[in-house]
Amino acid sequence: MTVSLNGKIPLRFIIDTGSRYTILTKKVLIHPSNISFDRKFIVYGADRSQDIGAFLAPNLNVSLGFEVTKKMSILVLDEDLLRIEQIIGTEIHGILGTDFFQFNLLSVNYKEEKLTIYSRSSFKPSRQWKSMPMDLNSGKPYLSVPISVRDSAQIDARLLIDTGADLSLILHPNARPDFELPIQIVEGEIGSGLGGYLEGYLGRIKRLDLGGYEFKNLITHFQNMPILEDSVIDVSRDGVLGNRLLSRFKVCFDFYKHDLYLKPLGKYDRGFDYDRSGLLLVIQGEMLNKLIVEGLIPGSPGEEAGLLAGDLILRLNGLNRFTLNLETATRLLQKRVGKTIRVRVKRGKEIKQFRFELRDLL
Repeated sequence: MTVSLNGKIPLRFIIDTGSRYTILTKKVLIHPSNISFDRKFIVYGADRSQDIGAFLAPNLNVSLGFEVTKKMSILVLDEDLLRIEQIIGTEIHGILGTDFFQFNLLSVNYKEEKLTIYSRSSFKPSRQWKSMPMDLNSGKPYLSVPISVRDSAQIDARLLIDTGADLSLILHPNARPDFELPIQIVEGEIGSGLGGYLEGYLGRIKRLDLGGYEFKNLITHFQNMPILEDSVIDVSRDGVLGNRLLSRFKVCFDFYKHDLYLKPLGKYDRGFDYDRSGLLLVIQGEMLNKLIVEGLIPGSPGEEAGLLAGDLILRLNGLNRFTLNLETATRLLQKRVGKTIRVRVKRGKEIKQFRFELRDLL
């Protein structure tokens, strides 16, 4: 999404309802006179285990295209440790948090890649929209969602609605005593979030009910959440509802009335694609053209073939490093079971070649 600050410098921000604050990740993009260095904030990354320093930039005109301009304060990172560009694979300058939308309605159409900002009086949902009550804590939206992990036993899980999380669902096993892991899981770095890769487990839960829309055998990340002493940050939650699940709907957030509206898209309950190689990839380099193996899932095809963290991918099934981006590589590694993957990497000064077949990890 294109954002401008004080009418200058069109920037690319992601919409992140998991963040209370709007954040600029690159300090060099704003004049030093606009930054207040006398007050420092702490921003937490994907698993809230890393302290990321930020400073306040007060009274900026933040504009979202031609739709909304708001005078507000934003946070500016002292150092870009969120690593959004590496994880997403495209140039990103910041995060548009819920503080920007608190008096409006935010509508997201993932299929059409369209964002709409409504005033409270202009959004008139048809019968095709289903509403669910949200509760807001520190400006961030939460839902109570019925889930079953292994069997018919149902848990009402309190989930953070996070449009910035590139996954379907995270559950925190240590959040409550009645949580249990699925029988079949894989362990290690299991997925990406703002701030880096998430350590934990990957498995499937039996069922999730989102406002009457049912999802079965849903791929789920399980990650213990560290307990923080700061009661403002340590919000009680059982997990995170991410954008891969939200993208099955047209979604509208009413932050004023605390309502979430959902309108299902065609075949909303179809299966979810996921990686079958075990390679965890990031993009690096000034031009975002270096595809790097960040890590590997233990016992996965990629690890068994001999690939290592730090390998620079030069070729992947005939695609060279100049035509290969993170999105293309991710789609290729989600192909059918049995598909052969050929990869050439640079490891130090050596060029190595590997070959393996994709298979289900769950």
